[in-house]
Amino acid sequence: MSASFGRVSRLRPAPDWLTFCWLVGSMALAVLPHLPRLPLWMPLLFLLAVVERASHFRWKRRPLPSWLRLILTLLCIAGVWSNYGTILGRQAGVALLCTMLALKLSETFRRRDVFLLISLAYFIVITQFLFDQSIYLAVYLLAVAVIITATLIVNEAQPARDVRTPVRDWHGAPDVLRRAGWMLVQGLPLMLALFALFPRLGTPLWGVPEDALYGKTGISDHMEPGSIRDLFIDDSPAFRVDFAGDARPSQGRLYWRGPVLWHFDGAAWCREAPCIQDDGKDPQPRRIGKILGEVDQPVRYTVTLEPTQQLWLFALDTPVSPPRGFMGLEIDYTLHRTRPVTRTFSYEMTSDTGYQKNTKTDGWVRDVGLQLPDDRNPRTRELATELRERFGDDSRALVTHVLRTFRQENYRYSFTPPPLGFHTVDDFLFETREGYCEYYSSAFTFLMRAAGIPARVVTGYQGGEYMGEPEYLLVRQSDAHAWSEVWLDGEGWVRVDPTAAVAPERVDRGALAALAGQRRGVWDYPWVRELRNQLDTVHRLWTDWVLKFDQARQKALLQPVGIEELSSSTAVLLLTGIIIVVTTVVMWLLLRVQWIGGLDPASRAYARFCRKLSRRGVPRSAAEGPEDFAERAAAAYGEVAEDIRRITRLYIQQRYTRSGDDSGLALLRRAVRSFRVRGRRDSSAA
Repeated sequence: MSASFGRVSRLRPAPDWLTFCWLVGSMALAVLPHLPRLPLWMPLLFLLAVVERASHFRWKRRPLPSWLRLILTLLCIAGVWSNYGTILGRQAGVALLCTMLALKLSETFRRRDVFLLISLAYFIVITQFLFDQSIYLAVYLLAVAVIITATLIVNEAQPARDVRTPVRDWHGAPDVLRRAGWMLVQGLPLMLALFALFPRLGTPLWGVPEDALYGKTGISDHMEPGSIRDLFIDDSPAFRVDFAGDARPSQGRLYWRGPVLWHFDGAAWCREAPCIQDDGKDPQPRRIGKILGEVDQPVRYTVTLEPTQQLWLFALDTPVSPPRGFMGLEIDYTLHRTRPVTRTFSYEMTSDTGYQKNTKTDGWVRDVGLQLPDDRNPRTRELATELRERFGDDSRALVTHVLRTFRQENYRYSFTPPPLGFHTVDDFLFETREGYCEYYSSAFTFLMRAAGIPARVVTGYQGGEYMGEPEYLLVRQSDAHAWSEVWLDGEGWVRVDPTAAVAPERVDRGALAALAGQRRGVWDYPWVRELRNQLDTVHRLWTDWVLKFDQARQKALLQPVGIEELSSSTAVLLLTGIIIVVTTVVMWLLLRVQWIGGLDPASRAYARFCRKLSRRGVPRSAAEGPEDFAERAAAAYGEVAEDIRRITRLYIQQRYTRSGDDSGLALLRRAVRSFRVRGRRDSSAA
């Protein structure tokens, strides 16, 4: 065995310093997008592994003993278990893989170890799509794949056998990257064939359980002062909307309904769905399958929702019925799924912007809509009592009066309001009078409940920006909004947006217009926002043609070629045929490139010269010498005869005599590059 090991070591020597640098760089780029999801000790472990191997390469220090590496491996597995409570699942599994990558680096003794690390780096690149499938990440990972492939070329190159591989120093890096990119381009046809023909699955291929989710984004079921304001600095897309036909609601009608918040503890509003207590049993949410009554102003549209890791969906104003699938529509018109939205999700909806919500309601809904904590905001309660005594049973007049007060008195819509104390509503209404939309909706809802009017907070998005061609509506996280709904006798639940009373431009033109002059960050400039809009158009095409390529679209793609149903046998036959065709074409190209690449520089220039003449009807035969061919071509095209003879003399000088030099080669290349066949061909001479 020792003799065999020695032969392997001589055939596959240890990687040199340049290979090690390529390897570390490609590994770091592959792991980089995972860093926000990894605990702090994992990047430190990777850094220590790099330092340890670098000391071995540069100063010939002895590697770590095997028993110490075994202990480190067990400690790292225990660390992953401690951080995630498991070593399975999406996030814990990727973290364990990254840890093993760092540990494997500490025992990189031979080039086959480098090959194993490169394979692991490829796999880590693939795992990025378990968390994000945006086109920006795809472009980045494509570049990383090119660099990893270049590392493979550097590792496998043998200068003594392949003199055309300039990888012994960093000056050859551009050539190596070009070769790596060309290798990936060769696999592009096969990749497209697999994408189009591989059976589409209804669930993710990796089958990761839902408890592997690691975070939430966007609107949540919890609202407190500052929670929606924090979303204002986030311009990432929340969802995109395609309206059917000519339907294009105005900006002021674009209220995208999300979670409805019923419960207030004095500081924050939480989602507490209406429920019925039935003989001491656990309360069950009340759901409705569709809205009863006629639809006066229907609007049909398709929503493409970005991953939120949440259950609820968003609908314009009042959803008429829930979309198809495992979804529910609750009595407060909250639309939700049975599973979180973990990837881009599209659903068709019909909404009614003029429907009156529940003109008749049960007593238990009133009770929930009037709930307030007993020990909070005494000044607001006193104000509510005064207003009720003043307006009596005229709830509509009371609401109008409060909105007029917001509009006429010194209330201000601000992105940076001062902090609030224990009595949040009192402090806002009577002291600071400055805040974002959640401040106004929270205070208004509390005031209505204190005055005996059932009210609730509705969170979601307001507005959006019409983009692209074909036109679609882009709703960003910065469009997050909160408003109120109050229950009025004879009218039902009515939307009231107190923010619109203070800053009507927020509803008419968006949050940016309402907060003009207040910058959200270092890069908050108009040209940056315009560039982001253009990039979103590209991202939408990526979503439509890649992320949303499902079974229906696959069937529509194959129907024009006569394939109605893509069975397993049909898919295998198609893929086999495509693989044969692609392999044949690629091999032909490789042989042609290899033949051309094997020529010396002068012969390559002369070959281009011969191809130009061949395209004009004067091909060179295999047994014909350069001078004979020059005379025949000069006789056929007398107007360029001198140019033909001059190029031939330069070629012979470079190829067959010792007087050739770099200046003569440059002259030959320029002469061939500028050579153009002019005049008409003399057919008798040719």
